[in-house]
Amino acid sequence: FLTGNGFGVQESLKTKDPAITMLPYTAQLVADNWDILTTNYDSKPVCPSAKLSPDEIKSQFSASGISLAFDDVEGEHTDEEQWKKVFQTVMGMSAQTAHPLWWNQLYGRVDQMGAAAECLAMGVNTHLHIYECSAVFTQMENEIIRKMCHVIDPSWASNPDGLLVPGGSIGNLYAMLLARYQVFPDIQKKGLLAAAAPMVAFVGEQAHYSFKKNMMTMGHGLDNLYLIRTRDDGTMDPEDLENKINEAKEKKELPFFVNVTIGTTVLGAYDPIENIADICKKHSLWLHVDGAWGGSVVFAKKHRGLIKGIERGDSFVTCFHKLLSVPSQCSLFVTKHGGMLKKVHALNAQYLFFEDGQGLDNGDKTMQCSRRNDSFKLWVQWKHLGDSGLNERVCKSFELAKLFTNKILNHPSGRFRLATPLYSMNVCFWWLPKALLSTEVHQLTDEQKKELTAITRKIRKLSVEKGNVFITVTPCVGLPDFFRVVFPGSQTVDEKHLDVAIDHLVDAAGDCGIE
Repeated sequence: FLTGNGFGVQESLKTKDPAITMLPYTAQLVADNWDILTTNYDSKPVCPSAKLSPDEIKSQFSASGISLAFDDVEGEHTDEEQWKKVFQTVMGMSAQTAHPLWWNQLYGRVDQMGAAAECLAMGVNTHLHIYECSAVFTQMENEIIRKMCHVIDPSWASNPDGLLVPGGSIGNLYAMLLARYQVFPDIQKKGLLAAAAPMVAFVGEQAHYSFKKNMMTMGHGLDNLYLIRTRDDGTMDPEDLENKINEAKEKKELPFFVNVTIGTTVLGAYDPIENIADICKKHSLWLHVDGAWGGSVVFAKKHRGLIKGIERGDSFVTCFHKLLSVPSQCSLFVTKHGGMLKKVHALNAQYLFFEDGQGLDNGDKTMQCSRRNDSFKLWVQWKHLGDSGLNERVCKSFELAKLFTNKILNHPSGRFRLATPLYSMNVCFWWLPKALLSTEVHQLTDEQKKELTAITRKIRKLSVEKGNVFITVTPCVGLPDFFRVVFPGSQTVDEKHLDVAIDHLVDAAGDCGIE
C-alpha cells in the first residue's frame, strides 16, 4: 500500500493521475502524523476542529485550491498537488485521536495492525451479506462470534449467534428486537396492533440514550420505557426494577426486555448483573448486557468481578473501537440463543440468497443488506495481541484512571475534588474556586452549583482553544457539571502525560482568572 504496487503506479507516474498516486501518499501522510503524535505530540493541537467555525473550514478548503461546496461540481480536479493540499488540510483540521492527551470521547488512538487490516478490507471492498462474495470474512465473523461467546462463558459457546454491527446503539436495537420476538413471535406478520397489551421495557436512568431511540424506532414510544432509579453509585436499583415490573403487570402491560449497563457512559458504573438476573428469571424476561464502553472487561481477569453473573444474560454488545482501539466502527452483538437472529429478520430474498449458500449467508439474519467488512480488522488485531494483549490494554486503562485520580487528589494546590468515586475507568472531578473549598458538594446552593458549572465549562473552553488537552464536561443529575476523563486507546499514554494534562488544566484555571 505504501509503495503503491499493484495500483498501476508506474504508469500513473507518467500521467500523475491523483486517483492512483494519492493512495501511497495518503498512507505515508497518516503514518507520519502518527509518528509526530507519538514523539512530538505537543507540537500539534489535540482537536483543531473544535474551535473552527463552518466559515473557517470553508476558507481553508478554498485556500487548498478545491472548495468545500459543490458549486464547481461540473469541473474536474486532476491536479495532484491540489489534492495533496486538500488531504493535508483535512488532516490538519481534524481531531487528533492519536494524541496522548485526547481524553474527550470513549475512543482514541487506532491500533496500527487493525489499521493495516482495514486498508486490505477497503481494497477488497466486499460486503458481509452472502458467503460466496465474502467467504473468508464471513468465516472470520463466525469465529469471532464463537470466540466472544466462549470468553463470556463456555455455556454461551454451545449455541452461539451474533453479528458485527454498526455501533452499540444498533446492537442494543438487535437485543430489543429479539426480546420482543420471544414474547410476541407474531409481531413479524401482524404488527404491534395485534399485541395483547402495550409492550414495555426497563432500563436504568443512567443507561444509554439509544434505548429511548430504539423504543421510538420500534413503534413502542417513550411512554412504554420504564427508567429504573439509580443508586448513589450510579448503578440500577434492583428493588425499584422489581417494583416497576410489578407495576407494569398490574396495569396489564406486557414486559419484554431488561437492560443492564456495564460501564455507564458518564460515571463508568457497572450494574449488579446477578441481582437483576434473579428478577429477570422470576418474570421470564430477556436480559441484555450493554457493554458498549465497559464490556471489554470480559478480557481482564483482574476486573471480571465487576461483571459477575454476565453468563446469565441473554445477549451482549461491546464496541471494540472504544477501549481496545480497533478502527471505527467495530461493534459486536452476540446472543446465546442461536438461530433467533434469522427468525426475527430472515426474508430469504431469492435474488440474493441461493440454496447452495448452505446456510452460510449471514446477510439474512440482519436488518441490513449491504454490511461493511468489520471482521478482518478485528480478527487481525485479536490474533496479533491475543487474549493476553487485550487484557493488558483493559488493565492499563484502569491503572491510568487510578493513577490520575491519585494525582488530582494529592495535587499541591488542593483545588481538585472528585465528583464521584472512581468506579472503573471514568474519572469525574472539578477544579474548585477557593470560595468553595470548605463546602461539601451536597451543601452547595443552586447558585453555587451554577457557578461551579460555569467555571468548569470556562476552563474546558480555554483548554480546547489552546489545543493542549481535550477532555469533556458532562452533567449528572443533582451535580454541577464536571470534567470526565477516560483512557481509551492508551497504548502510548504514560504517567508523564497525566502530569502534563493536570498542569494544563491548572494553567487554564489561572488564565481564566479563577481565584
